[in-house]
Amino acid sequence: MQSLLIEAAHWGLALIPVLVLLAVFDWLDAFELMSFREILILLVIGGFVVATPGGGIMPLSQWQITSLGLAILAPTVLLALFLIRRQTLVPNQLRAP
Repeated sequence: MQSLLIEAAHWGLALIPVLVLLAVFDWLDAFELMSFREILILLVIGGFVVATPGGGIMPLSQWQITSLGLAILAPTVLLALFLIRRQTLVPNQLRAP
């Protein structure tokens, strides 16, 4: 019984960063592009992929998984920076008609 309580405490402690990340993602979604439920589902799926030994159904090493994440992240960040710098807003465009 005591080991079950310790295990539950470990799982609860491990979920704290996930819940904080979920709140941050929901707060950053200024345009309401995704619902809270969709973000939660994607975080859970990502957690299962990362928690599965070998990175899920593909037998990859930790180095390969990290490289794959960086390969996905780099173009996304570059595209976001390009779109932010390209967009010039005039104050009148921000108002609703």
